[in-house]
Amino acid sequence: MKTPWIEYELMWMIRPDLSQEEMKQEIDGVMKVLSESRRVQLNGRSQRKLAYQIGKYQEAHYVQMEFDGYGQLVKKLEKYLQVNENGLRFMILKKAA
Repeated sequence: MKTPWIEYELMWMIRPDLSQEEMKQEIDGVMKVLSESRRVQLNGRSQRKLAYQIGKYQEAHYVQMEFDGYGQLVKKLEKYLQVNENGLRFMILKKAA
């Protein structure tokens, strides 16, 4: 039985004190986890003020990505993001069909 591909969206907040090179390494790490996906699209990144303080941070780099995946791939991505020290928060949403 073939696993159906489902469209997902990732919104990820990264520490604001990272350099551009470190940010690129973080995004490349996520891209490596998503290498099994048939489509990965980086839609945007920006630095914004947070609605409330997270740890000692008042701002964060926001990264928004879309990808096609399946259950095991999403679990692998969640595990990677949970143990990542540079991420503040993340949310993975299943897009409406």
